Amino acid sequence: LDLAGQARFGPDVEWVAKPDYRVDPARRNRFATAIRSYWPDLPEDALVPA
Repeated sequence: LDLAGQARFGPDVEWVAKPDYRVDPARRNRFATAIRSYWPDLPEDALVPA
């Protein structure tokens, strides 16, 4: 939990040749799948980039 009482997940690790700080929407599904392994009722719209 962060100081505002919100859950935070990440970061993950991925080697990159050149830094790119844009959010890849396809990674959202991988995060959601991993989180649902211990939070099965994760709301579909709960994940937002921070």
